[in-house]
Amino acid sequence: MKKLDYVASAFVKNLQNYKPKQKVYTRNTTLTPKALNKTFNLYNGITFLSVTVSEEIIGHKLGEFAQTRRRYFFKKKQLAKKKKK
Repeated sequence: MKKLDYVASAFVKNLQNYKPKQKVYTRNTTLTPKALNKTFNLYNGITFLSVTVSEEIIGHKLGEFAQTRRRYFFKKKQLAKKKKK
């Protein structure tokens, strides 16, 4: 049995009253065909990232396209790499 797709009511309102680069906070919303070729500014917890909906990403969650974690680099390794160059 497949779990039903979740679409937030605020996201549906954004689609009906669509303005380019509209801010979206709901990362757990599933993308529907109504959002095709529209651009949203998706909040990742720190900043807003621009996401354009294409055919390939319909059916996925919005949060999959906004990375929330930064890569961590050890300072010693970075210094060693800089010295080698």
